[in-house]
Amino acid sequence: MQNDKTKPVLLFTQEQFATYWPQVEPLLASAPVAEEFSPSDILEAALAGQMFVYVFARETDEGDVVELAMVFTITPSKKFPVVTIVTVAGKNLKQHASDFWEHFKGWCVMSGARAIDAYVPERIEGFVEQLGLKKETVHVRLRLQS
Repeated sequence: MQNDKTKPVLLFTQEQFATYWPQVEPLLASAPVAEEFSPSDILEAALAGQMFVYVFARETDEGDVVELAMVFTITPSKKFPVVTIVTVAGKNLKQHASDFWEHFKGWCVMSGARAIDAYVPERIEGFVEQLGLKKETVHVRLRLQS
């Protein structure tokens, strides 16, 4: 019998990474940032404290099933520390955002952040605006190699 309870987990300990990473890795392999950050790059950075991974896991009788993973960094600054969402990968983004966005914002505030930045595809700009994120800059890129 399945339980529909979902929980957010900030991966922090070796045990948490060992438990959740086998499910997180394939999600990140298909994420928009996979070209820039492979799952192994993200794991290495997370274990070094340079990136952070939040998972949203549904509790089942067989164990936790990761539905969504969010990778972010913290830009340390005395004047304006920022949490930057690097990528989100998985399913049920709208539901998890509805359930946990306020929780995540609170965590960011308690961690000293003064803003949350995110790099998102244009197709979800309207969705993130509903979460309170507003376009302040435009990201442009010149690809030097394909």
